[in-house]
Amino acid sequence: MPYFVNFLRFPGPGNAFKVLDAMKAAHAAAGRPGNITVPVSAANPVGSRPGLISLVGGFTNLDEVDLMQTQFFENE
Repeated sequence: MPYFVNFLRFPGPGNAFKVLDAMKAAHAAAGRPGNITVPVSAANPVGSRPGLISLVGGFTNLDEVDLMQTQFFENE
């Protein structure tokens, strides 16, 4: 069964495009299929800003997910 991971980011005011560019670079560097979602509507009523969501897929087992998360938190 394939696995995927979602990352949700809430950029500070005026930083949405910087964060989006960084997300694109990180997604390309991951070398895995996926996408980035940019909201077209207002922010969630309980949130102050809309979130940017990236999905990274193509993991065949949980060890691969664990390795990717370790690399993510170590900023590799």
